[in-house]
Amino acid sequence: MKRPFSRPEGLLHAAFETTLALKALEAVTELLAGIGLYLVPGGGIGRFTGWLTRAELAEDPKDWVANTLLTMAQKLSIETTHFYAAYMASHGVLKLVLVLLLWRQVRWAYPASVVMFMGFIAYQIHRYVLTHAPMMIVLTLLDLVIIWLTLREYRRLRGRNGD
Repeated sequence: MKRPFSRPEGLLHAAFETTLALKALEAVTELLAGIGLYLVPGGGIGRFTGWLTRAELAEDPKDWVANTLLTMAQKLSIETTHFYAAYMASHGVLKLVLVLLLWRQVRWAYPASVVMFMGFIAYQIHRYVLTHAPMMIVLTLLDLVIIWLTLREYRRLRGRNGD
């Protein structure tokens, strides 16, 4: 009796499914964060950050992290907040739709996803250059794995259907 994941193809397919689940989770998180950001009243982020950093700044008024967060939050305009909210929500929806289409094995979604993830990688590299945020590298590596697995799954699907 064959085990379903005893062959490399089965393991790679399982890896594809797992990365899709991770991307779906990321997409839902982005969507909810975007909605949440849009619903925050004007100045709410600054007030929340002030509350969050209050104890740290009382202990060490020169704390760089707390002061940086507080300064950044206080500089956010309503327009900027709404831009980030719309960006995050639309980014989340787009990712979620493509992930769902991949799970359903909709053929045109495979190349469309590769193009979309390449665009995400370009943006993440740009953000990394500006911010040096390690999370941009993590997301980029995950997207590279997803691109590779998506192309592999697409070839497998096409081969199975005789294309």
